[in-house]
Amino acid sequence: MPKITVDYCSKYSSYNGTPVTEGKVLAPVMISDEEFKSNDSIIPENLRTWKHYGVPFRVGFMVVDEADFDKMLSLYYGCINDYFDEHPELRPGRCVLGWDSEGFPILCGKENRCKNCPRRAEHLPRYKNREDFITFVSFQDTHEDEDGNTVGLDIADPNANPEDEVILATLFTELVEYLGKISPRYAKIATLGMQDYSKEQIIEELGLKPSRGYQEINTAKELAKKFLEL
Repeated sequence: MPKITVDYCSKYSSYNGTPVTEGKVLAPVMISDEEFKSNDSIIPENLRTWKHYGVPFRVGFMVVDEADFDKMLSLYYGCINDYFDEHPELRPGRCVLGWDSEGFPILCGKENRCKNCPRRAEHLPRYKNREDFITFVSFQDTHEDEDGNTVGLDIADPNANPEDEVILATLFTELVEYLGKISPRYAKIATLGMQDYSKEQIIEELGLKPSRGYQEINTAKELAKKFLEL
């Protein structure tokens, strides 16, 4: 599946109709409801809806210097993360404030808000339980654009703590081992999904007919959910 890159964005049009000339590229920008209503230069049909963690966002594309694409992409991710800071209940995982005497994580309360938190600069690790892992990582670490494409996503956090990556990698290894004991095919489905393969690409790799392939993918998901309940 494609990542959010210069090439991926090039298939769209700028939010205000500005042409893309030599040395220029399109970069995604989040269009708020207020801006959508007040900015007369916005061309609605040039916008797209992308989902992050299942939450839809209105996205436009701005013409920028090619050298500025990565910076603009970081700003876009920053806007998405700001939204989830305002609505932490929508973001998987709570910050780990410490560990109790039995080794269990002490989590930040759900009533707290990430924005203006005095400990935000510490980049605390986020606790992702197994349900979070399967929901947001194994099969849905992507977003969907309005054209029905599933796009690989590096949104988690520009300042993600490496401990999160270790936790997720360990859980994924356990998941693949569990699925492999049932059927190597299910382990392969999970592995390909983690490698940003679309459902169609997974089915092609498995050499199955579409109807059978989708059935096997759904079975793998159900088994993964069962694993997370163990």
